[in-house]
Amino acid sequence: MLAGIISTLGDGLATVAAIMAIEEANQSSMSNEKNASRLEELEKQVQYLTKKLQKLKYSRK
Repeated sequence: MLAGIISTLGDGLATVAAIMAIEEANQSSMSNEKNASRLEELEKQVQYLTKKLQKLKYSRK
């Protein structure tokens, strides 16, 4: 009987650990999506500023 209780507790802990790992993976995924979105926005800004610099460069010639 004691072995059954200990085994059940072990299974419960394994389940909790699995849930925690899934939640961490989900948060990491959300963070990656935010970072990808931010990176895309920064790339657009760099492209915009590069075009502006090129216009300034050619307007001064």
